[in-house]
Amino acid sequence: MNQNWGLRGKLLACFSTLAFLIIVSYSTYSYNVIYRTAIDGLDSKLAASAYALNGLIGENAHDTLPSVSDNYESISNKISRFTKKSEIDWAYSTIEKNGKVYYTYINKSDNELASGKYKNWYLEEYKVVPQGLRDAFQTHKIQYEEYEGEFGMWRSVFIPFRNINGEYYVIGVDVALSYLDTVKNQILVQVGIFATIIILLTLLVTYKISIRIVKPLNHLNHVLQGFANGNWDLTREIPTTSHDEIGKITNSFNIFIASLRIRIQEINDGSNSITDTSKQLNNIFDGISDRSTSQAENVRSSATAIEELAASIQSVSGITNSINDQAKQFEVQTQETVTKVDQAVDGMVNVQEGVNELASNLEELDKSANKINTIVSVIKDIADQTNLLALNAAIEAARAGVQGRGFAVVADEVRNLSERTALATVEIENMLKNIHHDTNITSDNMKNSVELVNISTCHANEARSSLISFTDEIISLLNNMEQISNSMQEQSDAAQHLSGSVSCLSISADDNQIATKNSETELTDLNNRTSNLHDIVGQFRL
Repeated sequence: MNQNWGLRGKLLACFSTLAFLIIVSYSTYSYNVIYRTAIDGLDSKLAASAYALNGLIGENAHDTLPSVSDNYESISNKISRFTKKSEIDWAYSTIEKNGKVYYTYINKSDNELASGKYKNWYLEEYKVVPQGLRDAFQTHKIQYEEYEGEFGMWRSVFIPFRNINGEYYVIGVDVALSYLDTVKNQILVQVGIFATIIILLTLLVTYKISIRIVKPLNHLNHVLQGFANGNWDLTREIPTTSHDEIGKITNSFNIFIASLRIRIQEINDGSNSITDTSKQLNNIFDGISDRSTSQAENVRSSATAIEELAASIQSVSGITNSINDQAKQFEVQTQETVTKVDQAVDGMVNVQEGVNELASNLEELDKSANKINTIVSVIKDIADQTNLLALNAAIEAARAGVQGRGFAVVADEVRNLSERTALATVEIENMLKNIHHDTNITSDNMKNSVELVNISTCHANEARSSLISFTDEIISLLNNMEQISNSMQEQSDAAQHLSGSVSCLSISADDNQIATKNSETELTDLNNRTSNLHDIVGQFRL
């Protein structure tokens, strides 16, 4: 098959070819069976007519045969009426004397009945004696034969009877082979109509099945191409229309996208919350820095200013605790995201295993095709041998002359059948080569799919590593926030004692200034990381 064909075209071609081969085989078998049945029915009719003719002529009519028969005319008229009613062409009785065959009684032909001129065939020699008639005299058994006689091609039955003297006479009944030609044509028309209907139904069913297979794959491919082109719309969902392997892959993909959308949304919300809190802390630390500088320069300021500083420190401590709690919650959410990414990696591994299993099935299909190809080769050899045997049979029939003509016809039919068989085996061999070619292409595509899944797994692992690194940064941030909280507590305690010692207040002011600068540095770093995370999340449509 053409490698540019779609999956639907390949399915149609494969199923149509298979249906065609089955129909051809079944039609050939049906034709032979029906034709053989028709022949058997015709032979039964001929035999029944022969027995009836014997009774019509009279079982004693051949006991004594004078040189001139007085009742030939009346018996011939009876036989003529009998042949008309029975729809047979010829009915006659014969005897054998001195190795020659003679007519005794026979029906009148249509031309004789039309002209009114009749020939008396009583004891007239049978010029061209069919082999079946001779065999009936020799074997004393019923003989069926298709032969070319004095008046055309016939299907005949020859039944021997024994008279009172122990002598044998043979009743013959003939039907023109044109009747069989009509039967053959009727059979061919019936088989042709049946084959046409089956092929059309096969094409229709195959087309419907291919649509159900290809449609979900096209949906999935369209979404994946969108992701590959940078369209991170996580709101899209592929409809699941079946419960087979394709439906399971589609359902797993939808679950993965939904879980990823929730995790990204949680990360986005946490990022926004941290950004807002960081801005508040930045403003507060700016105020603390200014006041700490003022306290360092004005150590002997009033106790009111010291109380205001203590209040500010308490406010900063509360905000720091709030940030610490939010950071812990964000850490938990990040850990959950890592878990979901691990689940996604496991799902990709399952997909990889399914693709590998499908590739193994394709290899088994290729092996089966090779086995079929071997069987076809054997059939082809048998057809060649049959052709040679038919040729030899035709040569032997030609040597036999007129007596071998019937056998020559059979030999010719066998030779034609062997030639058609050889042609059919060549066609099957070509089809198997195409199937082998397609399975190789499909296997290569499966290998590419495995490589893509491996790449996706690597990317997911990289994302997991990044999230773990981000979690470590959050833990570091929590430690820093604890340090800030502890520092604020220490400053609050120190502020309560500042009124008693200006020197201690000066030292505490310096400590506050240093701690504030460190906090501002940490906040700046946190803002940068949050901004980067926000930019990444912004690429997804939630």
